[in-house]
Amino acid sequence: GVDEQNLGCRLGTPFQCTSEDCDTNYTLFVFPVLALTVGVVLKPLERHVRLPYTLMLLCVGIALGSVACGTSLGLLGESLHQWVHLDPPSAFFYWFLAPLIFEASFNSDFHIFRKIFAQILTLSFLMVIIQMVLIA
Repeated sequence: GVDEQNLGCRLGTPFQCTSEDCDTNYTLFVFPVLALTVGVVLKPLERHVRLPYTLMLLCVGIALGSVACGTSLGLLGESLHQWVHLDPPSAFFYWFLAPLIFEASFNSDFHIFRKIFAQILTLSFLMVIIQMVLIA
């Protein structure tokens, strides 16, 4: 048989949804819109709070995840459930890894990058070789 809860996560519809209104339900987009909104709101606060931006995002994510585990958050809870049980899990990286890498490279200082480029290359190749030896 087909696991309806898993099927709902695959299709991006709430797992309770079994009728025609599943086609018009966009709960999969609630969490990304909230995440982008939180990111846009927290970025200017970085100067005033004196905490790194990524640490603030981590704290908000931990708080949101903790609240979502203990209570029902309606559409946001359904959207979180769909993202947690995304099938295949690697789809998350297809959608979010490229923007994350772009943002990190866009906000990096070119002069510092050029200064430590040799160290970056050395460590990256060294880590790949160490992982190959450990895994193989």
